[in-house]
Amino acid sequence: MHFSFLDKKILSHLHNRRILFNLDKGELAGQHKSCNKGYNAEFSQHSLYTRGDEIRKIDWRLYGKSEKLYIKEFENDINYHVTFILDTSRSMNFKREGLFEKDMYAKALISHLMYLLILQQEMVSIRKSSSKEIQKFCTIKTRHDIAGGIAYLKMIKSGGSLDIKDTFEKISREVNPSSIIVFLSDFWIDEEDLDIALKIIGKAQKIFCIHVTDPFEERIKLRKNTVFFDLEDSTSIRVNAGSIEKEYGKLYIEHLNGVKKKCVDNRASYFRISTKEYLEQSLDKIIMHFRKKYEF
Repeated sequence: MHFSFLDKKILSHLHNRRILFNLDKGELAGQHKSCNKGYNAEFSQHSLYTRGDEIRKIDWRLYGKSEKLYIKEFENDINYHVTFILDTSRSMNFKREGLFEKDMYAKALISHLMYLLILQQEMVSIRKSSSKEIQKFCTIKTRHDIAGGIAYLKMIKSGGSLDIKDTFEKISREVNPSSIIVFLSDFWIDEEDLDIALKIIGKAQKIFCIHVTDPFEERIKLRKNTVFFDLEDSTSIRVNAGSIEKEYGKLYIEHLNGVKKKCVDNRASYFRISTKEYLEQSLDKIIMHFRKKYEF
C-alpha cells in the first residue's frame, strides 16, 4: 500500500467528518464552541501567547505583573487546542504484518486528524517524545501551517527508549492546561511507570491514549527457536518456539489489560488500533471514540 501523509482518497472519505470531543462539562469544553471571533462574549480565561496570536488580545496589564505574555480568551474564541504526542522510541519503528511501521502509521493518523481539525479552525500542536526529553514541537493554527506540520512529521525519526515519566512531566509544565492531549504509542513500557506518568498529568489535561500495535505483536508465530532483541536497550533472549507462543499470548493479554486499567484508573481514555487496518477505517474508529462520553 502506498504511504501518504495526506492521501486524497482518505481525505475524500473523511469529507464532511467533524471531530468532536464529548468531555465532562465544567472540566473542559464539553460542547464545541463557536468559531466566530469577537469581544461581545464574556471573558473566559488567559492563555500563554504563541506566535500567530493576535497582538491586540495580549493582556499588557498582566504582562506588567508576570513579565509573561498572555492573551485574553472570550467564550466565542474557545475552540479545541489538540496536542498530539508521538512516541518516538525505537520499538515504534517495527513492522512485520502491518501495512506500515507503527511510527509511520501513527504519523499518518496525526496528519489526517490535524487536517480535519484545522478545517474546523482548531489549533493543533505536534510533539515528539524521546529519551528524557520532548524535543522541538510544531504548532499549526491555519491552513497555511499544514505544510509545516507535515514537514515536521517527516523529520521525526524513531530511536532510543522512552522515559514516560519524564515525558509527561514536561507535558504537564509546557502544554496549556486547556489542551486535549492525544498520545500515540505502542505502550511497550512498564505499567507502573505509566501509572506514575498519568498521575503527573492528573486533572490538568484530558488525555486520549491511542495504542498502536502490529498484528505480529498480538500473536507471534514461530517455526523454530528464535532470538528476540529488545529494540530499545539491545538486550536479547533465545526462546524455544514450541513453548513461547502460548505463554507470550497470555502475558501479552495481561499487559494490554494492565495498560488499559492504568489509563482508566487515571481518567485517561484508552483505545487500541492495529496497523493491519486501512487508515480510513482506523480514522473512522478514532473519530467515533473521541465522540464517546469522557466519563468514568
